[in-house]
Amino acid sequence: MFRPASWVCVLDFQPCVDQAELESIGSLISTAEQAELDAATLSCDEWQTKCTSGDLSELITCESQGSVLTLTLQPDVLLPSGRFFRITVPGHNIRYQSADDADMSWTFRTRDSDVDKTVLDERVGVTGVSLVNVVDVLSISPYDKKVGSESNVVTVTIRLDKKIDPYARLLITYPEAYSLIDGAANQGLSVSVAADWPTKTINIVQYNNVIELTSFEEAMPADRDMTLDIILSNPAISPMAVDNIWTFEALSRANSDTFYTLSSHMYVHGFKIFGEFSSATITPTLISPTASNRVNLYFMLKSPLIYTSASYLWVWLPMGWTPNTYVAAGSTTTNWWSELAPAWAVQ
Repeated sequence: MFRPASWVCVLDFQPCVDQAELESIGSLISTAEQAELDAATLSCDEWQTKCTSGDLSELITCESQGSVLTLTLQPDVLLPSGRFFRITVPGHNIRYQSADDADMSWTFRTRDSDVDKTVLDERVGVTGVSLVNVVDVLSISPYDKKVGSESNVVTVTIRLDKKIDPYARLLITYPEAYSLIDGAANQGLSVSVAADWPTKTINIVQYNNVIELTSFEEAMPADRDMTLDIILSNPAISPMAVDNIWTFEALSRANSDTFYTLSSHMYVHGFKIFGEFSSATITPTLISPTASNRVNLYFMLKSPLIYTSASYLWVWLPMGWTPNTYVAAGSTTTNWWSELAPAWAVQ
């Protein structure tokens, strides 16, 4: 399970409930109850820390079998009533939409953890997804994959499988992390279309991380590759996969007072960006085969490596070359780089 950037913990925990109940006793609390309160407070703080920044799999596990998705709460984890929960599940739509609405409905069910798996609550007949045609996203190609690039030209090529009659509109949403910084945004409109679009005027509107391209007179054709260039600003680090998503919607206002969706692609993975090395050099102290060797690694970054919980320096050794003490990837308890620590000060 992934935690989105906008994550807010809405779970509750049994120790927190116990803490609230014991605190409500007030000054009449006994010595034994005070000990229970202290233990509940400590446990509640630990659970809330896990919920805010820890591994979500320690709170909820997820398993899917066929079309059934099962979320299992770990002991002491509660779903409180009166709160909205949103879970985003990537998957694949069915190939053809059923003519029977009942076949397209969803069912929600909660059950107890007892042996009989007693059903506690159930909601059946939840309206599902109405399928539309597809916006084929053939490519999202950045010119510059370097972190921190202020003006990165990204070429997007799409193909519609259904003609969109005028008023025809393509709505593109890209990850917020790539929004133009102030200097680049002040240079004017950052979107341009190629000649493979409708030949008459395309009205382009851009706001925040959304782009609208509207053709008032001509249809957007089907089965034609259409290309546009978008200027974006690369962030200091590549966004997490769950936040690095583009969406595409093709809408029409033909025979209607409002736009309605005809085709879409709502989960397109974006490109990754990387830092660069100005130089990297390996120098040994011994060059005899099988000898115990001390190897010096020198490198210089072109862009700063900003600290996050996912920031690492990865170095791959050639096959057959191993450090004296093996350290698993991501280990924080053992560090065979410690002998190189003085080299960090080298200019």
